[in-house]
Amino acid sequence: MNKPLIAAVVLVLLAGVSWAGYDRFGPVPKAKRAVMDVLTDPESARFKNVRYVSDAKIVCGQVNSKNRMGGYIGFIPFTVEAGEVFIDDGEGPADPGKISDAEERRLDPLQFEVRYREHQKKVVVYEAYLAQLAKIESVCDDKA
Repeated sequence: MNKPLIAAVVLVLLAGVSWAGYDRFGPVPKAKRAVMDVLTDPESARFKNVRYVSDAKIVCGQVNSKNRMGGYIGFIPFTVEAGEVFIDDGEGPADPGKISDAEERRLDPLQFEVRYREHQKKVVVYEAYLAQLAKIESVCDDKA
């Protein structure tokens, strides 16, 4: 009679150990550590609404931490995908706009080529920023 009871207790303990291991090493704790690595004051980090969206393989949430002045900045959204941290602090890259016709006429061909390449780099960064914001909105916000 005691053997089934002992077996049941052992199974429950083993299940608890494996669940505790998942909690410490699963995608959410890893994402929290990755976010903390990029913060000014990682010890002050407070998280809320953190969740793993398995179909998108992305961790979403909000983080609040202290800035350089020692004050909390308020909760801001973040994502962690494939180890890459994105924190939307509201101060993303400026919209690069486009190179005006007047500017194009004013520059000699070599200057224009340099300006065009610099502009294209800004466009790529800005488009990646917008794509990440759209991902937060489509993948994370509707899963909350």
